[in-house]
Amino acid sequence: MHSALVALVILAQPSGAPGPAQGLPRITLEEAVRRSLAKNVATLVSVSEIRRAEGLLSEARSGSLPTLVGNGTYTRLDADRTFPGSTTPFLRADQLNLNAVVTVPLLVPSRWAQWSHGADNLDVAKASDADVRRQTAITAARAYLAIVAQKRQLDVTIRARDTAREHYVYSRTRREGGVGNRVDEARAEQELASDEAQVHGALNNLFRTQEALGTITGDDTALDAAEDPVFAAPPSAADAIRDAEQRREDVRCSGPFSLSTKRRRPPPRRGPAGRRSCSYRSTSTTAGLEPDKQKSVTRRPWKHTLNSMGSSARRARR
Repeated sequence: MHSALVALVILAQPSGAPGPAQGLPRITLEEAVRRSLAKNVATLVSVSEIRRAEGLLSEARSGSLPTLVGNGTYTRLDADRTFPGSTTPFLRADQLNLNAVVTVPLLVPSRWAQWSHGADNLDVAKASDADVRRQTAITAARAYLAIVAQKRQLDVTIRARDTAREHYVYSRTRREGGVGNRVDEARAEQELASDEAQVHGALNNLFRTQEALGTITGDDTALDAAEDPVFAAPPSAADAIRDAEQRREDVRCSGPFSLSTKRRRPPPRRGPAGRRSCSYRSTSTTAGLEPDKQKSVTRRPWKHTLNSMGSSARRARR
């Protein structure tokens, strides 16, 4: 009775998979990359960092530019001031006083250094923004391609589940007809349950990738891939290396440092009183023997001090 109920429940399930939500917006790969570059939080922060660096550069540059300070005073009296018996005023009723001071910095090395440092910070902010935009576009493209790949994986698991269902029906029919046995039916039932779990797992992964695409593009809802992207033929290895050296900021920035980090040959060691010392050590292993009879022979270091020609001549005379 229990087996009949299980078979009825399994066969009553629809043959198609509980596909993804049908109400999700569908976008293309180009649209996904464009939205991610326009709405992603990382790109917005990098653009704000560029504006901040520009403001700091303007602030640092202002101390090296000429300044003009002016002020004016207007005084209104009740009447002109004159001496007794004279009509020529010595103080007018309307008085206007204007002052202007122009300051031109001729030699300010500290402010010039701040100006140069601010320009370098602006270049760093722009390079960081380019790298962030590249990483954001790559992440959006990967999320889009993950949706396409997960749909194909879901289609494969659905086909496997449908095949397992038909196999289970075939095994049950053979057992009921007296040809098969209970073991074959149980195996087919177990395979069907396993494939059904894989279908739901693939569907769950598809939902996650759709949510990831919506997050990277800055949308409030999950997004679905509208179509399979069509890519152009990949460039050759030489062209790819040249494009990476010209476009990738991390590769361009690591170029000058690679020259300074090359290993240099260490200077020769000096012995006592500035004399040159040489050391020799060799290790040899006996080859062609059995693993348990192989042995390593290590010679002791040999040192020799090269004395000056004068010391050698004196010893020779003695």
